[in-house]
Amino acid sequence: MPQLVEPHGGTLVDLLVAPEEAASLESEATRLAPIALDARELADLEMLAIGALSPLTGFLGSADYESVLERLRLADGTVWPIPVTLAVDEKTRAKLRPGERAALLDEAGRVWGTVDVSEIFERDFFAEAWKVFGTGDTSHPGVAYLLSRPRWLVAGRVRVLPLPADLPFSSWRWTPRKLRQEIQARGWQTVAGFQTRNPIHRAHEHLTKLALEFA
Repeated sequence: MPQLVEPHGGTLVDLLVAPEEAASLESEATRLAPIALDARELADLEMLAIGALSPLTGFLGSADYESVLERLRLADGTVWPIPVTLAVDEKTRAKLRPGERAALLDEAGRVWGTVDVSEIFERDFFAEAWKVFGTGDTSHPGVAYLLSRPRWLVAGRVRVLPLPADLPFSSWRWTPRKLRQEIQARGWQTVAGFQTRNPIHRAHEHLTKLALEFA
């Protein structure tokens, strides 16, 4: 069997609750203060849940957040270049307390999971923009998005319901654990990963083939 590389940070995280626990968590969430996530935060939540952002177990607290901006590392020294955050407005912030649990909802009101609120802190928009994007220019889409979000950030470990079956390409949204199992089952010795924000084109194909050739 092929020897797989260690997960980043040494631990492959899985924050999805077991199917038999889902009803209980969803019922609990109806009694908690709600936090509505936008599309980007929801994508981050899914990535956290399946372990794609291992070793993270939730949205960053202030120590990790500041360390990532200053050193491109988590507070424990693990390499991490971009903060993973959950923003809330003043109205939502007023309903939250560190040490309590809150429900995580999408913009349509569907419950996705919960967060154990460990901290609520304020970020410096322009410091984050310069540290992450190298500019404060609002014509940069990353900066524009950042400045459109609330300034308060909620930190804490998350628990996530089994992913909805109606997500686009749900049968191909493999978790890292599932992918690692598939690599072992097929006996692959060399694997190249490619992340894209648009359909793969010829230059991407060429780079992927080079990665396989020189790995």
